[in-house]
Amino acid sequence: MKTTATPPIAVQAQMRVYAENIRAARQRRRLSAAQLAEKAGVSVRTLHRIESGEPGVAFAHVAC
Repeated sequence: MKTTATPPIAVQAQMRVYAENIRAARQRRRLSAAQLAEKAGVSVRTLHRIESGEPGVAFAHVAC
């Protein structure tokens, strides 16, 4: 079974801010989650995980 350590509180807070910024940018551009996911080359589920600041999402998905 794969386990991941919980990030420190400060890192979690930054992840939430980053996630909120991604969602806000998508909404400003009037893109649906499906449209942005397609453009980014990720699944809608992964995009939702990124936008919720889920710590298990590989940073490579959001860094590109």
